Amino acid sequence: MYIPVQSHESLVTLIGHFHSLDEYGRERADMLDKASSVAFDCVIVYEADEPSYGRYESESLKGGRRVTGTLKDTEHKFTVDLPAEMNDAVQEMMPNDEFQTTLIIEKW
Repeated sequence: MYIPVQSHESLVTLIGHFHSLDEYGRERADMLDKASSVAFDCVIVYEADEPSYGRYESESLKGGRRVTGTLKDTEHKFTVDLPAEMNDAVQEMMPNDEFQTTLIIEKW
């Protein structure tokens, strides 16, 4: 299945628009549904990580790490589940290290 990839800047714009919508309105849920069919190429500024223990459709995420950080050049904090193949790289990260990833929003 092909998933279109949008830029870091598109994600920043999406976040701004999301926060402008009524917190209890249907518009946010609709927007999240649409956003889950798009990937975003972005840079995350690392803060911390921990094992991820969630249930995943993707086998690659099982046994991976959950990274907390901010979207570069913003104050937007993220938690990103990364594939197990990135565990060694994640364990070498220090606070304020930057890494590029392509992510799909699953929940807000």
